[in-house]
Amino acid sequence: MQDDYKPILFNTPKEYDFIRLYFLHDIHKGSELHDGKKFDAVKKLIVEDERAYCIVVGDTIENAIPNSKSDVFYQTLPPHEQKECGIKSEGFHVPTRR
Repeated sequence: MQDDYKPILFNTPKEYDFIRLYFLHDIHKGSELHDGKKFDAVKKLIVEDERAYCIVVGDTIENAIPNSKSDVFYQTLPPHEQKECGIKSEGFHVPTRR
């Protein structure tokens, strides 16, 4: 977990005079309100854009469990299947940069 007040610094390829920065949040895969078609369209846009960089802010899965804020009866995937739905499994490449 990153400190909210610590900047995240990284180097982009020198041949780019600009990049496109996308923020993904509140995806909630596993919720009945997750819009799979919209998520797939955004993912395609990012994956096909060579200048795209993506920051995943949080809430990628619903993962409702008993006594949590969410409702376990309105999930489309049980929690043990949702944990397999991370960003890497969605087709995003996670490069290591220094």
